[in-house]
Amino acid sequence: MDLYQLHRVDPLVPLAETWGAMAETVAAGKARHIGLSEVTVADIRQAQRIHPVTSVQSELSLWTRDALAEVLPYCREQDVEPSAADLAELDALPEPQGARY
Repeated sequence: MDLYQLHRVDPLVPLAETWGAMAETVAAGKARHIGLSEVTVADIRQAQRIHPVTSVQSELSLWTRDALAEVLPYCREQDVEPSAADLAELDALPEPQGARY
């Protein structure tokens, strides 16, 4: 796969543990790149100490521009590809059959 993305950091699992496991998929040739979603600059720095962060996805909508203050400038400095998601639109999607979340 081209990009393996962590969409939410699990507060019960250390980011270093999750990111390390994802980095193993790159080392094994199962993923080419790994990225993060909805993280802080501190999270990106922590992950970068383990394995390069290829992309960071942040919510960007009419309701929030939080990523523009710190995350986006940091991504530019570190040559990390930023992307935006309007998470408000996701709330309007029907829940898939058999979803367990």
